Amino acid sequence: MLKRIWLALALAIVAGCASSDSPPKAPALQNLAPNEGYVLLSVSTNIGLASISVNGPKRLFFTKDDLKTNSTYLLVAAPAGDYSFAEVNFVGMYRRDMTDDEVAFSVEAGKINYVGHLSIESIYSDGSAGIVFLSNKGSEGFKFMQEKFPELLKGHSMRYAGQGDDFFFPFIQPLVQGAKP
Repeated sequence: MLKRIWLALALAIVAGCASSDSPPKAPALQNLAPNEGYVLLSVSTNIGLASISVNGPKRLFFTKDDLKTNSTYLLVAAPAGDYSFAEVNFVGMYRRDMTDDEVAFSVEAGKINYVGHLSIESIYSDGSAGIVFLSNKGSEGFKFMQEKFPELLKGHSMRYAGQGDDFFFPFIQPLVQGAKP
């Protein structure tokens, strides 16, 4: 009898700790102002990040609560215009100022603007030497939107907002809307 009580208690604890795998809610993202677009950014890191700041028509600031070690997607509404990453702050007093044009992007109103995949890696265990680069992983960003925010993807076209040319979004967008390749 005592074994059954312990088993029932253990099952109740495990069931209470289980979490559902429901997609994140985005109530603030439902209504864009006429001059706003969505900014989608993927971040991966092997070190603790304190914050990332982005300069533009509106300063975007992502805190350590937004930035988890490993990989995460950030989706926010922002005014249309040109933006650039300003700095990355690491946990523990280190900071990396960003001045390179390759970490610049633009936001178009009414669209989902995929900025790219920001990789932040430390080559030392204390996080003192951070390598920061932005790459285009548009297919992964598109898959994220399909899985987590399909309603936004139905109502807004998606574009690559980073530096360089991209042929993925112009190719995939008509296919999503039912066109044949």
